[in-house]
Amino acid sequence: MTHFGRLSAVSLILLLLMTSVFAESSPLAGADPEGVAGAGLRSPERYEETGTPQEPGDPEEPAQREDEDHKPYVSGYNDGTFRPNRGMTRAELAQMVCTLLELPEGDASFSDVSPKKWYAAAVSAAASAGCFDGYEDGTFRPNKQVTRAEFVTVLCKLSDAEVPQDPAGFPDVSASSWAYPYVCVAQAQSWVGGYPDGTFQPNRPVSRAEAVAMMNNFLGRTPDEEAIAAGETRFFPDVKRSAWYYGDVMEATIGHSAHYAETDSQESWTDPYWDAVSIPNGYYYVGGKLYVVEDGSYVHTQQDGVCWGVPYHCAGASGVCTVDAEVLRLADGTLHLIQNGVLAYAPGKISAGFYVRGGKIYAAEAGWLVHTAKSGALNGVGYTCQGASGVCTVNASLLADETGQLWHLENGTISFVEGVFECDGLYLGRADGTVLRDGDWNGLHFGADGRYTSGNATIDAYIDNLVSSVTDASMTQEEKLFACYCYVATHCDRYIPNNNHVPRGQDCSLWSETYMLRLIQQNGGGNCYCFASEFYYMARRIGYWQARAVSGASVSQGSDHGWVEMILDGVTYGFDPRGDGKYYVQKYGYAPGRLYKKTYDEMPWQYWRYW
Repeated sequence: MTHFGRLSAVSLILLLLMTSVFAESSPLAGADPEGVAGAGLRSPERYEETGTPQEPGDPEEPAQREDEDHKPYVSGYNDGTFRPNRGMTRAELAQMVCTLLELPEGDASFSDVSPKKWYAAAVSAAASAGCFDGYEDGTFRPNKQVTRAEFVTVLCKLSDAEVPQDPAGFPDVSASSWAYPYVCVAQAQSWVGGYPDGTFQPNRPVSRAEAVAMMNNFLGRTPDEEAIAAGETRFFPDVKRSAWYYGDVMEATIGHSAHYAETDSQESWTDPYWDAVSIPNGYYYVGGKLYVVEDGSYVHTQQDGVCWGVPYHCAGASGVCTVDAEVLRLADGTLHLIQNGVLAYAPGKISAGFYVRGGKIYAAEAGWLVHTAKSGALNGVGYTCQGASGVCTVNASLLADETGQLWHLENGTISFVEGVFECDGLYLGRADGTVLRDGDWNGLHFGADGRYTSGNATIDAYIDNLVSSVTDASMTQEEKLFACYCYVATHCDRYIPNNNHVPRGQDCSLWSETYMLRLIQQNGGGNCYCFASEFYYMARRIGYWQARAVSGASVSQGSDHGWVEMILDGVTYGFDPRGDGKYYVQKYGYAPGRLYKKTYDEMPWQYWRYW
C-alpha cells in the first residue's frame, strides 16, 4: 500500500477527485450499485482469465523508511474532553481530511454551514477540493454522523490498494452491498477489525476512537508506548490509560517526529508537541467523575487546591477530584448536590423538590437545581431563587425536603432557634433547623409527622377544631391565648356538677385526658377540672408548652378546684376560666379576663396548689 502520510497533497486530491465522498446520491457517490468492485478501486489482475496464477517476479528489497513528521490531525472539545465514544460527524471528518491534506482555502458554501462555525473553513476547503459534495437541498449536514462503512470508503479512496481475490469478509456485509469492496480492502489491509462477535456493523456510526484507530492503521502510524509511559501525553479526562484506544488517541492528538530504526520497526517519538488548549477554569463532570481546571488545563497530579472558593483534592494522574462542598457549581453554570465530596446525582437526574444543604434551601425542577433568578412553586409551596447561587427563600413556615425531613423556616429561610412554632399545628424547631419528630420536649410529645399531639386522636381533633374557630393567622400568640381563654370562660354555663374530684396536687398528666374526654362526651359540658383541661390543651396547642392544669383549692370555691398555671419569663401566672366565667361573666355580665394571666398576689381570692 501507499502510506497516506507519504503522499503529496496534489496526488491525494487527484485520488479523491476520482469519486467524491458523500455526494448528492446515497449512500456514496461513485459506489457500484451492484456492490462488486466499487469506483476508485482496482480489481485484482494477478490471474489470467483461465484462473492460472502468474509467476511473481523477484521481490524488491524494502526501502528504509525515512523519518516522518506526524502532525496532530484531531483535537478535543472546548471543555478539554475527547469524547471517544461519540460518533464522528461529517464536519469532524472534513476537518480531519483538511488537516492531513493541508487543503487551501475554498469557496464552497452550504445553507446550513454558518461562516461563524468552527468547521466552516474545513468544510468549504474539502468541498472545493472535491472531497465532499453537499445534498440536493443545498445542505452539507455537518452534524450527521459518519457510518463505519462510509469511513472505510474514505480510506479506500485515498489508497491504491486492490480488492483482495478471496476476501474474508464479515457476516453482516453481503457481497451485494455497495460497501462490500471497501470493507474487504480495509479488512485485508488491517486498517479495521470486527467486533468480538465477528461482525463489522457497517451502518453503525464510527466513534471518534474507532476513527483515529483506523486512520492510524491506514497511515502506518503507531504510538510510542515508551514515550507515552514517560509522560509525553495529552490529558483528556474521558480517555483512560486502560482504554484500548488510549495510544491511538495520543498518536492522533500529539504532533511529533517519527524515527524508524528499521524499515518495519515501531516508530520512536522525538520532539512531541501539541497545541495548547485553554479551558475555562472551574469544575467539570465527565464520565461520572469530578475534575478541576486551573490555569487553563486539567489538574492531574496529586494535589490540594481551591477553585472558585471551593477546596478540592486531586487524586493524581487520573485527575479525579473530591471537593469540600455540599452544593457545587460546574463550569457550565449548573448546580449540583455533593455527597462525600462527589456528585450525589448524575447531572439532570435530580428529583423535583426542595433540598437543604449547609443551612440553605435549593429548589430542583426538571432534573436540575434552579440557578437563575426566578420564582416558582413546588408541591404547592412557593419559592424565590436569588440567582446563580441557587439559594432560595420559601413562602412557608414548615418545609418538607426531598427526603421528607421537616425544617422550620422564618422569613423564608431556615431557623436555627430552638422553640415551638405554630403552622396549622404545633411543631418544635431545633437548633440545627430541623423539626423534631417522634420525640418529647418539655413535656410535649411530637408525633411521626412532627406535629404536637396530646396522645389522643379524639382530643387532638376537638382542640384543633376549637383553636381554628377562635383564632386566625393575623393574631399574635398572646392574642390567640386570650381568645382561647375567653372562649372557655364564656362557655362555663356548660357546667355540670360532678362529685368526682381530682385529688389536690395530683399531676395533670394523670387526670387531664380523662376530664377532657368527659367534656367532649358531654357535648362541651363539665366541671372546673373539665374547663381547666380544655384551656390547658388549647394553650399547649398554640405553643404555650409551659401550661399545666392544677388541682387544688380556692377560698372562692371553698372546696376543691381546678385551674391552669404557667411560668412565663420567670413569673408564675394563674388562669381560672371557670372562676372568671362563674363570678364575672355569668353573675355580673362582665367581659372575661379578670382572672386571665394573674399572679397569685393579683388574684381576688386565695389559691392553694398542694405541691
